[in-house]
Amino acid sequence: MSPEAVSIVILAVMFIIGTWREVNMGLLGFIAAAGLGILGLGLDLDESLAGFPVDLFSPWSG
Repeated sequence: MSPEAVSIVILAVMFIIGTWREVNMGLLGFIAAAGLGILGLGLDLDESLAGFPVDLFSPWSG
């Protein structure tokens, strides 16, 4: 299956888990994106996290 199709399936599963349980959707999205990048696309951790906006994460986390 193509990475695009896998990401749509993961997105649907994220929405189901997010509505069924009280889990932060952003956390699910971060885990899904990192997991798909590392496991599905063969990126290493540094490449997978290179596009993550750290300057926005700091104010959000408190």
